Amino acid sequence: ANDVGYIATIQLGTPPQDFKILMDSGSADFWVGSENCQSAPGGGSCGNHTFLGPNSSSSFAQSNQPFNVTYGSGAVLGVLCQDNVGIAGLQLNAHTFGVTSEETVQFSSDTVAFDGLMGLAQSILSNDGVPTPVDALASNGLISSAITSFKISRLADQLNDGEVTFGGLDSSKFDANTLVTIPNVSKLGFWEGAMDAITVNGQDSGMTGRTAILDTGTTLIIAPAADTQAVITAFAVSCLVGSVGFGLLYLCGDYLFETILLPA
Repeated sequence: ANDVGYIATIQLGTPPQDFKILMDSGSADFWVGSENCQSAPGGGSCGNHTFLGPNSSSSFAQSNQPFNVTYGSGAVLGVLCQDNVGIAGLQLNAHTFGVTSEETVQFSSDTVAFDGLMGLAQSILSNDGVPTPVDALASNGLISSAITSFKISRLADQLNDGEVTFGGLDSSKFDANTLVTIPNVSKLGFWEGAMDAITVNGQDSGMTGRTAILDTGTTLIIAPAADTQAVITAFAVSCLVGSVGFGLLYLCGDYLFETILLPA
């Protein structure tokens, strides 16, 4: 999706319908819009998307258990449901996931290219304690390991060869001699690795002891304000500064930085 997100098509319900789903390694909840979805705030429809519910799926079963997720940008709420999920020919029957009754504009707009989101971090990160689809595929013996791998394609390369693989690595998508393995250091359920160094224009910034989350669901690099300021200073160019929302924007040559003041 124009280097903004990575989208795959799956099937939901009976009869199966195609849904375009954002593949997000930085969260662990899976949801699509419900047939009664409303944009929030202010109401209105959830855009020109595909929706799920009793009118479109005879196998759909809605619960009364609330479901809500707040992301770095945008939020959704609704209830948990059970329905059949098809992923590349693999079938999860009566899988539990969320159907949203409210979505903020980051998800409900007509310009949003996907119908829902699949969180692919570790299941312990799930707000509702629900196994991710990849964990469910592994526990049902449909894949050998609960591994998700991505071949991330760039729009500028004009190849359109991106791919998400469940259960292992697609060896045709990378050079095995370049494979590097790093430990996952997260205790919360993210995919998180240690950063040995941060350099600016080839110069070591001196920042050590940092870690970073590998998140396919965002285009942003988010860092503590002090670290961001250190990187900005290292550019050694004059920056234009302006206020935005709860933070500041810095335009430093060809680079744009935003610092956000978060509650403690």
